Amino acid sequence: SRDGIGENEMFLTDKEIQSLFRPLRGHNKVARYPLTNLGVLEDDTLLIEVAVAGFDENDIELEVVGNEMIISGTKSESFEKENNLVEYFQQHISPENFSRILVLKKEYAQGTVKAKIKNGILTIHVKPKEPQRKLIEIG
Repeated sequence: SRDGIGENEMFLTDKEIQSLFRPLRGHNKVARYPLTNLGVLEDDTLLIEVAVAGFDENDIELEVVGNEMIISGTKSESFEKENNLVEYFQQHISPENFSRILVLKKEYAQGTVKAKIKNGILTIHVKPKEPQRKLIEIG
């Protein structure tokens, strides 16, 4: 049951979920593109789904720096050439390059990250680092 989200410090609180995304450096607004879903699986793995239609794995860069996960996409030159051959009168699939920054809790920032792209969705699983048990000698 996910009723405990926010009660256990392993989980993200509602306020933390709202503040996960950070504005890009030099901007004061949080980017809304690309569309992103966030969730937590039963084993506490953070699930991030990003709509990346038109991008392939060579166009996407994913990195964790400190407690920030940076997801960037840059369209290839071949896409730009193909896209320029069409005069669109309506375009909902954005050809824009993007960069999103997610602020991760420490146990997720130090955890294991796996990612794949399938059917225009970048799926990222972030398994939190297991807390280290340390026996302290008294004396």
